[in-house]
Amino acid sequence: MRKIIAVLISILVIFVLVKLLMNYHNTMIDKEILRVEVLNGTSQKGLAKKTSQYLKDNKLDVIIISNARFDTISETIVIDRLKKNCAYGKYVAKKLNCNNIMSDIDSSLYIDVTIIIGNDYNKYLKEKTNGTE
Repeated sequence: MRKIIAVLISILVIFVLVKLLMNYHNTMIDKEILRVEVLNGTSQKGLAKKTSQYLKDNKLDVIIISNARFDTISETIVIDRLKKNCAYGKYVAKKLNCNNIMSDIDSSLYIDVTIIIGNDYNKYLKEKTNGTE
C-alpha cells in the first residue's frame, strides 16, 4: 500500500512540475524579437512617433508607426496579437503603465502587440515623452 501511495505522489509531483514548466514557457517573452505596432488614435499629431521612440529606447522593436482608423479613440489600449493570456501585451503595457490590455489573436498581421493611443495619452506618455508639441 505504501508503494502505491509513493507512486501516486510521485506521479502527482511530476504532473505539477510539468504543468509549472509549461506555464513558465508560455509566459516567457523574447524581448529581442517582440514586434510592436503603434497607432495614433487621436487628433494630436506625432504621438505614435513619440511613443515609438520611447519604446525603442526601451529595447522594443517597433515595426509599424501609423494613425488608427479613427482619431476619436478615448482610451489607450494594448492588444496582444499572439497570446490569449496577454503575456506580450502585459509586457509592453507595463512599459507605459497602461492597464487596458486585451487579446485579439491575429497571426496574419506579423506583429505581436498593437498599441492604440487614445485621448487619455497624458496618463501614459506625458512624462515619458516630455509631453506633446
